Amino acid sequence: AGSHVTTGQLRSAYSAVLLRSVNGLADSYRSQSRSASLSVSHCCVDLAGLPGWVVDLRHDASHNDLPSVGACRLGALESLRFWKARHWDAVEGRLHGPAAERA
Repeated sequence: AGSHVTTGQLRSAYSAVLLRSVNGLADSYRSQSRSASLSVSHCCVDLAGLPGWVVDLRHDASHNDLPSVGACRLGALESLRFWKARHWDAVEGRLHGPAAERA
């Protein structure tokens, strides 16, 4: 028999991704500044440029009810876009050079 994923399981999985992504980003700024007192919002929104609504979604997932599947999906997609632009595009550039050079 096939496995069925419930809406609750999807909400939990997406929320875990958001928590790990946002908290990991905040922790990287806290360790760089050697200050654990920097807020998650300040680190992620003000310093890193992550959209504030993603941080708010993480806050809800952590401290309130889990967000809806739709909101979680949007947050996960935005997080992927952020990490691609912030990290993976730079890695690809170091490995292969600018896209114009490859064409």
